[in-house]
Amino acid sequence: MNNSSPILITGGPRSGSTWAGKIISKSPEVGYIHEPFNLKCHPGICNCPIDKWFFYVNEINEHEFSECFNRTLHYEYNTRAQLSRSLTVGAKQWLDWQYYRITNKRPLIKDPIAIFSTEWLVKNFNMKPVILIRHPAAFISSRKKLNWAFPAKDILSQPELMKKLGPFKEEIEKQAVQKHDIIDQGILTWNLMYYFINELKEKHDEWLFIRYEDLAKDPLKKYAEIFTYLDLDFSKKIKNFILDTTRGKEVEVAVEDRHAIKLNTAKALNNWKKRLSEQEIEKIKIGTDPYWKYFYKESDWTD
Repeated sequence: MNNSSPILITGGPRSGSTWAGKIISKSPEVGYIHEPFNLKCHPGICNCPIDKWFFYVNEINEHEFSECFNRTLHYEYNTRAQLSRSLTVGAKQWLDWQYYRITNKRPLIKDPIAIFSTEWLVKNFNMKPVILIRHPAAFISSRKKLNWAFPAKDILSQPELMKKLGPFKEEIEKQAVQKHDIIDQGILTWNLMYYFINELKEKHDEWLFIRYEDLAKDPLKKYAEIFTYLDLDFSKKIKNFILDTTRGKEVEVAVEDRHAIKLNTAKALNNWKKRLSEQEIEKIKIGTDPYWKYFYKESDWTD
């Protein structure tokens, strides 16, 4: 395998991007870069002036970001930013990046928060995107458990992004001035994310779009497809790692351990049915219609 294109693992938040990123990064060809679009990102990898959640880089503002993202993809560690925060916390990350750079590892950015900038990243850096999709009830159940609010003001303050999300303008404006309950916030978040993802899907049939549920039900088969798409060797060692992280006991992942990847993925698929009431599930189903029909069937709410 000799494809050197950087890899982007993105999609809606809570869609399995951490799991996919960690599995793919087991390839000896790959170097892992964790969420440079995250406002709480590791200071050493924050090369760009991202100041809003779900920041949208586009042809209008790209002059501010092309050079800094190029540094990130070349593992140029932001030592000055790291030293201003903590030297000890950044030591391992710094060593990892030096190793990736010296050994010419293929960059893998794992970042669901970069979803709106996917086209820009692919166009400017020849990235190969894997875009993950997750059932609305599972997504909202996870957000409810973590009590993650919708960053309405950050979305609303990006005029170019709002042009892409026109159908949701009124609801975003409402949630920017008045706090809604976590289910309503989750419905809006899922709708605008997957409205946007469906637009990408219709424009880019050369990209890989994959449902988390399909990945969890048959991880060996689906990861084989991902590795083939990315031109990576799907080795026996990687297959064994997948089996080791997906066939354990069924567990509830702790809130504080939201990036854990070792659990029985097939059995955990329906955890949302335990966390949400029947009334909440019906509200989510109605509230995300018609967008869930882009990716799911009626049976995906009941099976």
